Amino acid sequence: KKGKKDWTSSPEFDLARARKDRTKDHLVEQVLDLITVACMSAASTNDRLRVYGMFMLQTVIEIFSHTLDPDSVMEEDELLLAQYEGQIGATLGQSLTKDMRDL
Repeated sequence: KKGKKDWTSSPEFDLARARKDRTKDHLVEQVLDLITVACMSAASTNDRLRVYGMFMLQTVIEIFSHTLDPDSVMEEDELLLAQYEGQIGATLGQSLTKDMRDL
């Protein structure tokens, strides 16, 4: 899109570049914590917290959906979020099941 900044090339969202730039902490280095908090919130019994957790999880996935995992030994172009697939899938299943029971 016109005028849209390509933030994916920033060290904030590129793990390999973030590791080279040791001047500060980068958001990409906190992906595990972001996903953990989002999943815990999304799995909450509190409806409001569950909604915000799902929104946070969606945001983290959108932001890091194209970030490559420089430590991947399986595939050269494996995505960083692939290692959290089980945690994210379980959370979505649990949260959606709670929502279906409430209908």
